[in-house]
Amino acid sequence: MGEFNKLFSNASGAFSHAKIAEKVRKIAYGNLTCLGRHTVSGMITSGGDQFVDWTSFYRLFSEQRIDISRLNEACIEGAIEELADNRAIVAHMDDTIIKKTGRKIPGT
Repeated sequence: MGEFNKLFSNASGAFSHAKIAEKVRKIAYGNLTCLGRHTVSGMITSGGDQFVDWTSFYRLFSEQRIDISRLNEACIEGAIEELADNRAIVAHMDDTIIKKTGRKIPGT
């Protein structure tokens, strides 16, 4: 949990207010601990806020309250700090242009 909070303190410039930073931290922690489908309500519940009004959490996604590029920069910088000098970052992505449809393809 210490590294998780350190990462968020490094990203503090990405949020317009401290309250928004705290809500994003709770949602992100809920995303890490959520079981099953990672819906907004699932992340809120996993973050321990199932008994509070969820309006402000949903508002995070409907209004531009987060500077995503600054948040991504802080995440990348945090990951690079953890690497040894001779280590590489390996990434995988599906960049095919074929439309993914059908009953047997998950998520479509």
